[in-house]
Amino acid sequence: IIHSNRFDLPIHLYIEHRRNSRVSILKKSINIRLPLFLNQKKQKEEVERLLNWAAQRISEQKEKAAHQPTKNYWEDKYIELYDGKWSIEYNQIKASGKVKLIIDDTERKLTFIGDFSSMKTSTINDFTSTLIIKAFKKIYHKKIFNLLTQINDKTVQKEFKSLKLKYTSTRWGSCSSKKNINISIRLLLAPKAALEYVLLHELAHLIEMNHSAKFWNIVSTYMPNYRAQELWLKQNSRNCDF
Repeated sequence: IIHSNRFDLPIHLYIEHRRNSRVSILKKSINIRLPLFLNQKKQKEEVERLLNWAAQRISEQKEKAAHQPTKNYWEDKYIELYDGKWSIEYNQIKASGKVKLIIDDTERKLTFIGDFSSMKTSTINDFTSTLIIKAFKKIYHKKIFNLLTQINDKTVQKEFKSLKLKYTSTRWGSCSSKKNINISIRLLLAPKAALEYVLLHELAHLIEMNHSAKFWNIVSTYMPNYRAQELWLKQNSRNCDF
C-alpha cells in the first residue's frame, strides 16, 4: 500500500508479469499495476506519473459531478438499463434496523425494506445506489458472460479465462495478459450497442494487447460503426452511473 496525502482512497501497488503499466480508480481504492522488468527508479517514475493522471481524473470527475443531477431513486422509483427498466419500491417498517433489498427477477422489481422516516433523501439514494450495484453484479454476471461468449463465437473466437463485473469510474473494460476480462458495471446503463462494442474491444485484446492499427482493424472488421459507440460513451459517460 502506498500512502499519499493527495488521495482519500488507499493506493495499492502490484508488481506482476505484464507488458505495461496501468492505474485503475475503483470505488474503494486506487490500484497501480507495474511490470516486473522495471527497475526501482523506473517504478518510482511510473507511480508518480500514474498518480498524477489519477489526481487529474478524480478532479475532473468531481467537477462533472458538481454540474450534473444525481439519480433520485426515492422519487423516480425506477432505473433504466440496456435491457429495460427495473422498478424500485420502498417499504417503510419502523425500527427495522438495517435496510434490506428483495430482488424479484421475474417482475424486474427491487424492493427496499427499512425505516426511512428519519433519513434524508440523499442518504436513501446513496444506499440505494450501493445496494443496486452489489445486486446487479450478481444478477447480470451470467447475462453479460453469455453475451460476451456469443460475440466471441461470432468474431475473434479466442479463449478467455474469466469475466468480472466491477464498478470502475475511469475504464469501461480491460483485458489482462492472463486473458481475464473486466467490464464496468456502469455499462449496464448504456445502450446495448455500446455495451457490445466494449465487449468486442476487450475480446480484440486477446489477439492484440495494444491499440495498434492491427487492433483497430480487428474491431472495425466486426463492428464497422464502432466509432459511433465510442463517441456515445464519451459524450454520455457522466450519465452512466448509479
